[in-house]
Amino acid sequence: MTKQIKYAADFERFARKVQKNIKRLRKEKGLSQEDLMDYDISLRTIQRIEQEKEPVNITLLTLKRLSKAFKIKTSDLLDV
Repeated sequence: MTKQIKYAADFERFARKVQKNIKRLRKEKGLSQEDLMDYDISLRTIQRIEQEKEPVNITLLTLKRLSKAFKIKTSDLLDV
């Protein structure tokens, strides 16, 4: 396995874990996908993250907004 392929596989696993974590946290906090729009996160963005069809490269700004919505540290979103 080349380094590039290994990196891509590692990223995919990590991204999917973060996506599952975001979906779980949203539900635990009792928020709807639409509620996250109040934090300047587009409905389409959160749908793409939660569908888990493909790994999503989530921006730092989106992670910061999600942490604000969930009232947690940004690092907690990445705790996989």
